[in-house]
Amino acid sequence: MKTLFPGVDFQASLGDGRAAEIVFTRGCLGTWGEESWLTARKWGLTPEEVCSYCQEAFRLWASALELEAEMTPGREGCFMRVIPRNEG
Repeated sequence: MKTLFPGVDFQASLGDGRAAEIVFTRGCLGTWGEESWLTARKWGLTPEEVCSYCQEAFRLWASALELEAEMTPGREGCFMRVIPRNEG
């Protein structure tokens, strides 16, 4: 397990040999800290809206690096998978 920044832990693996996989096991890219949704609530955002933004931002970031990305949020953490675009 690794720590990205305080309150956000993840595990990374190579998946099936051509994909990189990351599972956020505590916190996520959109929220962190003791009161993780406080900032979102202050801006009038729901957790679903924050997750939707995060998924799209991750997809666009990966695309700029010529990668294909998928992200699946879940109760046990967010799962991200990235593969080279030409292998998708």
